[in-house]
Amino acid sequence: MKLSSLRRFLDAKISAGEFISELTPELSAYRHGLSERGRSAPVPVDEDRDIEITRGDVATLCRAFLAGQIDTMQLSFVADAIQLADRVSLRDAWVADAVAECTDPEIQGEFTQDRARQVLSRAGA
Repeated sequence: MKLSSLRRFLDAKISAGEFISELTPELSAYRHGLSERGRSAPVPVDEDRDIEITRGDVATLCRAFLAGQIDTMQLSFVADAIQLADRVSLRDAWVADAVAECTDPEIQGEFTQDRARQVLSRAGA
């Protein structure tokens, strides 16, 4: 995943469909890694720019999830990439916690529509 593509999606410069289509090869490998218990899932990140993730960005991800534009696995991949990238900063502790809540369902439990609504209501964006 290119950080510049993530930023363009979060800034509504490309659609969720365009963003996800760019991730297709990475998502396939990630899905395969998640399907086997005890196996690690690759999360390649092309850190082609610095980005900051804000409450508004978390809200954008939750809205896309609630609208069915991205699924749980895709959201998990994006959240993992955000957490792993050196050139991503998180605006505050709330953003860090909200991003962590969207990661691997084996760790955090399934990210549901209800959880997305709760995160969105707390985002204040």
